[in-house]
Amino acid sequence: AKKRGQDVGEDLGRDSAGGGTFGIETSTAAGSGAPEAVLSAMAAVLDFLEGNGLASQEIDGAWTYEVDAMGLVDEKMKVDLYKQCVIAELQVTDDSRITDGKKERYQRAAKAVPDVLGLDEADVKNAKSVVGTAIARKYCAGALQQKLTLDAADQQFVLDLSMRLEADLGDVAFAAKKDALLAKMGGGPADGPGGAERAAAVRDAAVAMGIDLSADLGLPESTLGKLFGAEATAAIDNGDADTVGDIADGYGLSGDAASKALSDLASRVVFDCVDNARAAIIMKEPIRACADLDKLLLYVDFADLDDGKLGEQAGNKKQELVELYASYCDSKGPEIEAKAAALKELMG
Repeated sequence: AKKRGQDVGEDLGRDSAGGGTFGIETSTAAGSGAPEAVLSAMAAVLDFLEGNGLASQEIDGAWTYEVDAMGLVDEKMKVDLYKQCVIAELQVTDDSRITDGKKERYQRAAKAVPDVLGLDEADVKNAKSVVGTAIARKYCAGALQQKLTLDAADQQFVLDLSMRLEADLGDVAFAAKKDALLAKMGGGPADGPGGAERAAAVRDAAVAMGIDLSADLGLPESTLGKLFGAEATAAIDNGDADTVGDIADGYGLSGDAASKALSDLASRVVFDCVDNARAAIIMKEPIRACADLDKLLLYVDFADLDDGKLGEQAGNKKQELVELYASYCDSKGPEIEAKAAALKELMG
């Protein structure tokens, strides 16, 4: 180094005065200079090796190094360091504030890292794939938060990234969609407060993304049943029972599966209504009892019940419930008298 009159262990292509001429070292917007710092350090290593005659270029253009640099870093750290260099090169290449000359210097440094660290082709390929996949999935996740689908521009970003890294990124778009749906499901149980809204958001997103919740996401039938049940309950309560079929389609439920799930749900609700109405009678709360019977009539058509089953459930309060509801309907006017007759027939 003394013979050459320069300290080849220092990156002479980097001006550190005043925080750096690149405007990166002190810029929080640019990540506090981390990408350039990584590649600058690697460029300094190359300067040291070449400047001290510890590296030579073969006829085919490949470089060999006389210093066993690979022995200075443990195996896991080698790969991690290379991944950091791959990320840094992507960031530096896209930074308009760095001159072309400096970009070329950093790209050369990044290209030499595998040889300096003794990484084989498989290590390099895998590291690029891991880095590219992580970047692409993060990008796709951000896009999916805004529009629930990935358009041509998003797909082109992933393709361009794959080509720049010369790496197979797999189906990152599909993986990102699954991540987004799982995140939507993490807001709370389907049968809890706001469950119907969360279930609908999951279903709408799955349809928009082209994801089958069972086949693609691996949700068990029991979970699909809870999601469907939450939405179906809300639809029936709000007088939108005609939409239950469309809801079932959105969850990919077959006709038989949807019919069974709805029947099981309706049967539970109907029996609960009878029990609650009986309790209200005992507590001398006739208004609450009639409200429960109103709800019973909303669900009973979806329940597959044997004749006389509701009467058995009502027990010794059956006649009292029928008479109370008939009086309630009379007070509401002739247009709902049919409801009283329907309840009487159901109770047997």
